[in-house]
Amino acid sequence: MRKFFTLFISVAFCNLNAATKNEIESFLNEYAKPAYQDLVIDNQFLRSGTDMCHVRYEMIKPILDCYNGKFSILDLGAAQGYFSFRTAHDYPNANCVMIGANDSYYRNHADMILRLCKLNMQLSNITYLNKLVNLSDLKFMNRYEHFDVLLALLVVHMMDKTYSGRAAIIKNLLSLADNVIVEVSNDVAPDLADYVEKLSKNLDCIYLGEVRRHNYLASKATGKLFCFTRKTPPASTREGISKETAIRFNQAYP
Repeated sequence: MRKFFTLFISVAFCNLNAATKNEIESFLNEYAKPAYQDLVIDNQFLRSGTDMCHVRYEMIKPILDCYNGKFSILDLGAAQGYFSFRTAHDYPNANCVMIGANDSYYRNHADMILRLCKLNMQLSNITYLNKLVNLSDLKFMNRYEHFDVLLALLVVHMMDKTYSGRAAIIKNLLSLADNVIVEVSNDVAPDLADYVEKLSKNLDCIYLGEVRRHNYLASKATGKLFCFTRKTPPASTREGISKETAIRFNQAYP
């Protein structure tokens, strides 16, 4: 396995132009333990994460494919930025905004994603905001921003511990974008999963499917992805985020 991993990294290095081999080696050595998401640099996959990413990205792509021109995407709780980095590469007209921060459970997510942004310097369409987001932040963002697509993949349950608080977060997310993709799981916050599933039957929603969460086969955890859509989305004319949002959410990159 070690030999295969070394070969895999060596092949990836041959195809990387934007980041030097020494910079990547330093990053991988500093964060040697498995991360939550796959690590991506210049659209090359350098290390698998604990959670399955590629199959979830393939489930999301049909929504992204609906856009022929420019569109904006907010990646809430972006972890190692897998979905934003892939989207930014595959859809050059996309403006990808990632939000995430270190917390007591994920102690180095902010540090990793900032380094990954710099290692993906060839992507000119990524923004990173360094903040743990709460309901008040979402209400603020609804005043200043509107996105075409919003990703909330297994993150809502971490933003509030109460049923009513999570429901309020979902409500604010649904008004923040035209297409809001929410993932819930059978192994964390089952009441939230039930709530989102019931909500999907009462609102305009596309069920994207169910996927095994983890890369290790012993895990029985699965995630369900729902895309809530708006019939008459408000027009969005501004590219990038507002100055107010950049300040409140601690824009760290670029």
